[in-house]
Amino acid sequence: MKHQILLTVWWPVGGIRTYLRYVYGSEQLAKYEFTILCTVRPDSSVGDLSAIWPGMKVVEVAPSPWRFFWTVMKHVRGGSYHLVHAQGLTSAILSAIPCLVARVPYFVTLHDMFGEGTFKGRWQGLKSSITAWTLSHAVAIQALSNDARENVARRYPKLAAKRGHIVTVNTGIVAHRFRSAEPRDLRRELGLPDDVFLFGFLGRFMSLKGFRYLVLALRDLRLKNPTKREFVVVAVGSGGFIREDTRFVEELGLEPHFRFLPFSNDVGPILKGLDAVVIPSLSETAPLLPMEALVAGVPVIGTSCSGLREVLEGTPALVVPPADHQALAQAMGCLLQGDMRMEFESWAAKAAERFDVAGAAARIAGLYEDVMQAANGRA
Repeated sequence: MKHQILLTVWWPVGGIRTYLRYVYGSEQLAKYEFTILCTVRPDSSVGDLSAIWPGMKVVEVAPSPWRFFWTVMKHVRGGSYHLVHAQGLTSAILSAIPCLVARVPYFVTLHDMFGEGTFKGRWQGLKSSITAWTLSHAVAIQALSNDARENVARRYPKLAAKRGHIVTVNTGIVAHRFRSAEPRDLRRELGLPDDVFLFGFLGRFMSLKGFRYLVLALRDLRLKNPTKREFVVVAVGSGGFIREDTRFVEELGLEPHFRFLPFSNDVGPILKGLDAVVIPSLSETAPLLPMEALVAGVPVIGTSCSGLREVLEGTPALVVPPADHQALAQAMGCLLQGDMRMEFESWAAKAAERFDVAGAAARIAGLYEDVMQAANGRA
């Protein structure tokens, strides 16, 4: 009989959704049976979650903390789950008490960094204390990068002092999908000339993704283009501040240099149809996009922000400081001047070996075994 594991996911969008699709679709975790309990908002674009996570039971809950809490309670008190794996901090907070009441161990994966704005308002001290209590009662905390692990340790030193309580399990991607993807003819779709250079920005339009610095870099590049080659940024994504960001593009008169496409679950063909991917992030935990682009053999420009720098270290990617639009424009100009595609294509095989999800899934399977054995020993 397979071990039953409940994955609790407060908000299954962006990187969390893709992370779950990659990791839990791998054969290394086939010996477990997963149920995903997640919220779905009526105005969201998550689509058919059963199609995104085939082979897993999906329980959808309205985006109410109390309803989520009581649904977790109902599931764990049924007695069929051996482990609850909370994906993200909010999921962990809403899962902790039900798990402790039902005496079911819970494991936490943190998908975000703790920053100055993590706890806001008059109750920030209480929120931080609740977070510390939640994480201290978890059987283990998974950080998705060494930067993320150090971030937790700095915020909560007592957690770091518990040996083996915070573990780094780097994430990964399904590498062969990006190696074998067929390019999308984006120029034809967008009505652009064959010789226009296509930079790509993919992701949610959140402030930490640094889209506005990319816009400013485009302004600089338009004024100091080292070549006469035309260029366009293909921005693929949704949510967040997309309306405000598109308005910013318009205010600077840069509409001719931008094309916006909706979010897509199948980014491999999009990546292969681009000339370069730009990742101007201000902070990351463990981004998947640079892994996907590098495995696809696409040139990458990224920042040296936390999380992202770990992924780009030792790769041919061009790395610039975060929040520096002038340095970003200079790196983009370098790609306009010289074709680096062959260098990145020759490195793609190494990228596929380094970033394939099989290793991460195997480590998570090992953690599951350790956690459940320890729980049985305490029972």
